[in-house]
Amino acid sequence: GLGGLGGGGAVLPAFPGLRGTGGAGVAPMPGGFMLGEGLLAALAARAEQVAPNMTAQHVILMLNASAKLGWRPQPSLLAALANRARTVVPQMTAQNTASILTAYAQIGKEPPRDLLQQLALRAAFLADQMSADQVANSLHAFARMKEPPGDGVVHALGARVAVVAPEMGPISVANCLDAFAVLNTRPHVHTLHVLNKRAEEVASQFNAHNVSSVIHAYGAFGRLWLMGMPNEGLLAGLLQQAEKECSGMSGLDVARVLDAYSFLWVHLEEKVMDAVQGKKNLTKAHGAQVLGAYTTIWKLSQMKHLGDSLLTALAGRAEVLAPEMYGRSVALVLRSYATVGKHPGDALLVKLDARAQQVASGMSSSSLAMILDAYATLGEMPSDELLAALEVRAQDVAGHMSAEDVANMLDAYSKMGKRPHDDLLSKLGSRAKIVAPDMTALDVASVLNACTTVWRTPDEALLDVLQTRVEAVAAQMNAADVATTFAALARLRGFISPPLLAALGERATQVVPSMLPIHLAAVLSTYADLGQLPPQSLLAVLARRGEETAPQMTAKDVSGVLGAFAKIWKAHAEAQLEILNSGTDAGGSSTALSLALMEQLGKSLVKAIDARATVVAPLMSASDVADVLDAFAVLAEPPEEPLLVALGQRAKAVVGEMNAQDVAKTLNAYAQLKAIRGGLSIVRL
Repeated sequence: GLGGLGGGGAVLPAFPGLRGTGGAGVAPMPGGFMLGEGLLAALAARAEQVAPNMTAQHVILMLNASAKLGWRPQPSLLAALANRARTVVPQMTAQNTASILTAYAQIGKEPPRDLLQQLALRAAFLADQMSADQVANSLHAFARMKEPPGDGVVHALGARVAVVAPEMGPISVANCLDAFAVLNTRPHVHTLHVLNKRAEEVASQFNAHNVSSVIHAYGAFGRLWLMGMPNEGLLAGLLQQAEKECSGMSGLDVARVLDAYSFLWVHLEEKVMDAVQGKKNLTKAHGAQVLGAYTTIWKLSQMKHLGDSLLTALAGRAEVLAPEMYGRSVALVLRSYATVGKHPGDALLVKLDARAQQVASGMSSSSLAMILDAYATLGEMPSDELLAALEVRAQDVAGHMSAEDVANMLDAYSKMGKRPHDDLLSKLGSRAKIVAPDMTALDVASVLNACTTVWRTPDEALLDVLQTRVEAVAAQMNAADVATTFAALARLRGFISPPLLAALGERATQVVPSMLPIHLAAVLSTYADLGQLPPQSLLAVLARRGEETAPQMTAKDVSGVLGAFAKIWKAHAEAQLEILNSGTDAGGSSTALSLALMEQLGKSLVKAIDARATVVAPLMSASDVADVLDAFAVLAEPPEEPLLVALGQRAKAVVGEMNAQDVAKTLNAYAQLKAIRGGLSIVRL
């Protein structure tokens, strides 16, 4: 009987790779176990002769035996077996179909395309007769084929999964989840629900490859279909089991777990921020959204608690495996630690650096970009040898880079404060012009920012296509993208066209609730540098956000936001007063209203920043002290006495660090503030 074959009682081991890579595979053996080469060759020759007389079971036995012996039949024998299989497919049972698919997968050989299509249709037709192991093995085998079976076949098998999942063991559960992810076919909601439930029940039985496959699958589901997180019990079980089985993981297993974990972490973090920043209504009478928000926050806390221990364990395992990792795995490991904001440790970083040097010549463009971006995000520098190797490879593949790759490469150099070799920079610039229409909001903001740092004089044609892309994606920008784009365009060209300025201003108004102080300073400073007053609605929310975030501002934030607001005030308040006093303002009431609004907003903002500045004054740099004093002088508004005293004390402490500009600004500010205190103020907030 066939009960012991891959489609019956045995289960195909969980595949840790991607489609077409061969998975765990079976390495070819010279000859066979207890078989001399002469006997093996004779049996193969005879099998080729009698293949036309074989039944389905015989074909399956031949392929299974080859896999178990670690022997890959010659092409002529495989062709003879395939020819016979084509004939007997209509007589195959569910078990036969699953078994032959499994056998081909186990020997790492794909059936001819027409036979694969026949087997796929037969599997779909017989799906409702398959056992739990058979349907899991069929899905898993299809995931290892270069030719996908088609969504209809996968859905038919998926429907059977929903029925038999409660009977599945851990390997079958892992195989199904991994197959759906690799085949890029979204399972039905009910199928996934049943699989999730069974996965939670058997999580403690997953081996290293199983748990890697399952965690990777959930990460893929989130990326592909935004299907959300596993439930709390399953999430906890997977993370705990991954840590337990960490020592048995391969380099690819480690990379896949880290990659999926970092994605799920960011996804949860974004949901928490949405809730905290009011994008989810937490005051609904029914309370459902309140409960959902608290659940999400709890999940994040749980994931961090369990994840910290897992990340440490995976770093230790990666350190052991680094010398044998492929380039993609090195890139994923580095990117994952950068994404979750956890340093992988100096020892691992050294080993990954060394391994990346060895495999750089074969890396894809996305791996190159990931590695550079990860180093920059971690605040680390790759070794000179690695940077040189990555640059050589980047020049080879620059012409094939995606928009994301180009943006990540340029952004990494910008963050590291380094300039790529002229030839590479030229190629990246040329590629950026080609792929600009595909850039996301983040991509275009990153490239614009890089234009201000890595190029001495950016190509005007590049700036033109980037500005065009900004106009197209402004409505999708987040707070950081908006702030970066504002500042970059103003620095690069000294102007922003009125339509684009209006579009960016509108988007800024929408995302201000999620802005950090550094973003507020960038937007306010840009308007001031452009000689433009922000729309009243934007100015109102910027000032309000500044007041809200003041208690959390750092010393640098205080000087940045206060200095930026002072620029706005200096550029416009006196000019508008002059217009009002001259009687030449045709719309005097609107000008007066704008000035009155700005004055009222300014009072609240400056009061909040004044209080915070008093707290952080002992941490201010020489430039911070000078900038804060200068801002109060520009606003013609003396600081409150406690802040004035704190600034004076800090100025004494850092006077030895002041440059010429700091000294001049500080003395000038004190002179102006003294005059203001003497009643000579013209404009007061």
